[in-house]
Parts: sequence; C-alpha cells; structure tokens
Amino acid sequence: MKARSHQQGFSLVSAMFLLVVLGMLGGFMVTLSSVQHTSTALSAQAARAHFAALSGLEWVVHALAGGAGCPSSGIPTIEGFTLDLMTCVPHPVQEGARRYTLYDLRVRARRGAIGALDRVSREVRAMVEAP
Repeated sequence: MKARSHQQGFSLVSAMFLLVVLGMLGGFMVTLSSVQHTSTALSAQAARAHFAALSGLEWVVHALAGGAGCPSSGIPTIEGFTLDLMTCVPHPVQEGARRYTLYDLRVRARRGAIGALDRVSREVRAMVEAP
C-alpha cells in the first residue's frame, strides 16, 4: 500500500495550532492566578496598615490624656509599619464657663519603599477632646 500523495502534513499543522492555543491559555491562567494572589496579599497589607494607623492614633490619644500635649516623637513601630504623626493641632474651646481643647489628629502608617510593588500607606484622622 502506498501513502496517498495529497496528504502533506495537515495534522501536524493542526496539532501545532492546538499546542499554541493551549499554551497561551495556560499562560493566561497562570498570570490570572498570580494577579489574584498578589491582589489578595496587598488587600491584607492595606487592612493591616489601616489598623496600625488606628493603633498609632490611640497611642497619641493616650499621650494627650496624660496632659502632655502633642507628642513630638516616640510613636512606636507596629508590626513593621512606621507610624508618623502628620498633624496634631490644638484648638482651645470655651463654652460658657467650660474650657477644653480639641485636637485635630492625623496619623499615617506606612511600609515599603516608594515605588515598590509592596508599598502600602494608610492615614486616619480624628478630632479628640483632651484636658
């Protein structure tokens, strides 16, 4: 039996096409999975930064409650997040015979270098009354 002469490798072309399409599909799935994992990790870091900033705010409120006024330094580092007291502005208030001070506070928690993929930074702001 002789092989037919009109069969010139059509199955090879279709097999190559199928391999290329499946390879591209696999690459897309790997990329999608990687982006999803990175997005989830960054979301968790953002939540951690937010709660670190809230902890820094609580630390400043505690310092104000002690009557020392706005702390100039000494905010601790929390779980690798650097905390910065961005704003601490006192606003004296007098209502009749009552006098108190409102403080406008803004605290930032940050981690990672500027421009890095894992950079995260969050700020919280509050107005608190202190003696």
